[in-house]
Amino acid sequence: MKKDAECQKQALKILLVGDASNCHNTLATGLRRLGHNVTVASGGSGWMHTGRDIDLARSPGKLSGAWLWARINAMKCTRFTGYDVVALSSPNFLDLKPHRILDFFRFLKKNNRSVFLTALGTDIPFIDMCTATDTPLRYSEWHIDGAPSPLRTADPGAIDRWHSSELQQLHDVVYDNIDGAVSVLYEYDLSLRRVLPPEKIAYGGIPVDTESIIPVSVPDNLQCVRFLLGIQRGRELVKGTDRLLAAAKKIVDKYPGKASLDIIENLPYTEYLSRMRQAHVILDPLYSSTPA
Repeated sequence: MKKDAECQKQALKILLVGDASNCHNTLATGLRRLGHNVTVASGGSGWMHTGRDIDLARSPGKLSGAWLWARINAMKCTRFTGYDVVALSSPNFLDLKPHRILDFFRFLKKNNRSVFLTALGTDIPFIDMCTATDTPLRYSEWHIDGAPSPLRTADPGAIDRWHSSELQQLHDVVYDNIDGAVSVLYEYDLSLRRVLPPEKIAYGGIPVDTESIIPVSVPDNLQCVRFLLGIQRGRELVKGTDRLLAAAKKIVDKYPGKASLDIIENLPYTEYLSRMRQAHVILDPLYSSTPA
């Protein structure tokens, strides 16, 4: 009983805001098993429809932003205050205009004990590191061996849009006021170290719910090797799936009947996992420096 009481005393009230590829939702599962009280507020990682306790998804339509902002304000004082730890998925943790996100960030900072950043996606410090002359990365979605990547060549104005005055202000305020940051990828850890003091940074890695993994057995003598390529529609150049698709097609064409390719686009997360279990080889995003 004494041990249970001590665990309850040490339990934290945690709010995870925003998500990408089920990262925060998986992290919440692990934290709850440790005895913490965790709430996930997100848009469900877009089309992935990942789990959350508070739905911050933006509905289609011209007034979708105004409706989401109204929903947030209606529950702001009851659902987003009094936490020991708040962790944001990125400076752009809501699907709203930068000045709205900035306003909500200031509210979270004022009404909670601490606010941290989970570095799990593209932001301005990451882009600046990738495109800097002294970048520590040999390749990324923005730069490859000292030359612009296909993404940067196809959309030369992307970097300028990221550095708009509103986005820059949002990033500056967030990075200047967070209590710390935890990275889930090696490359995000590198970008954090260019803008934050080392005592404010920790490398957490990608949270994986190992208890939910069901091993898949692969026959010793496969008649046909099944390749799986997941494509995020409109982000082919970001993920490098254009190159992976071309390479996979060459293999399938070279070995008819011995290799097959399953191409999936924008599937909900649970359906994607089901299709993964049927594959022998997963073709993952090309430009990451971290095994995903």
